[in-house]
This record gives sequence, structure tokens and C-alpha cells, in this order.
Amino acid sequence: MQKRLKLLYPDRHELRIVAEEETFRIALTLELVTTLATDFQPVKQLAETA
Repeated sequence: MQKRLKLLYPDRHELRIVAEEETFRIALTLELVTTLATDFQPVKQLAETA
């Protein structure tokens, strides 16, 4: 999970895991970025460029 977070949210996440006697406490903070729909290419265009 930590490797995936580093790939998907580099420098934009914090994962804290605290092991207790019978449980684990996990806190995950993500900095989300808004992306406009115009930033994406239609699937057909992606297939043509691949």
C-alpha cells in the first residue's frame, strides 16, 4: 500500500499506522487535485496514438 501511495500521490499523502495491543489504528491523509475533463483524451484517440 505504501508503494502504491508513493506512485499515485507523490509528496501529497501521509499514512500513519499505530500498532496497539489488539488493534491497529490507521490514518490516511490525501491531497487531492482537481482535474478538468478537458485534460483527458477520448478513449478512441488514446487507442489511435498507442
